[in-house]
Amino acid sequence: MFFTNLQLKNDILKSCVKGVEIEISKKVWNDVVGLKQRRVQVRKVETGIVEEFNKVQYYGSHLRRPGGEIKSFHVGGLKVDERLLVMTMTKMIVPCNSNHSTLNEGDWVLMYCIHNKIYVDWTFALCDHMMKAKRLTDFNLPYVMLISKFIEYLVLVWRKSLKNQLVP
Repeated sequence: MFFTNLQLKNDILKSCVKGVEIEISKKVWNDVVGLKQRRVQVRKVETGIVEEFNKVQYYGSHLRRPGGEIKSFHVGGLKVDERLLVMTMTKMIVPCNSNHSTLNEGDWVLMYCIHNKIYVDWTFALCDHMMKAKRLTDFNLPYVMLISKFIEYLVLVWRKSLKNQLVP
């Protein structure tokens, strides 16, 4: 139900579950997850944001056996640490529904940012992924535990504000 009604307006995720409006703002992201929205905004389809990124050069530098001709960008040829990062990204952070051994351009840019300590606006990346998951079949409906934490947090805030209204 959360994803069915999900909308993104002014950097705020909004949904309605059983008649209850849910708004996940910057403050909620910060309070629940500790993510702040003040970094580089990297969408999985916008790779021009990191200008110095060169996919062939980056891929070649992380191969187990560098120096060979690069015909495809499969994960299997990468070093173990890079493959673990790919697995973490494609299974948990920005899960995909397709082949996990072949990354799209946006995944490569995110890996590049992580390796080069370029701060990524993860809130933006996760919101963007949630919106795509709602309408595209290649994106999984992610973050069941995260959404549960948001709802738990919002219920506690709602109860606290209701209690303050009742007590003079």
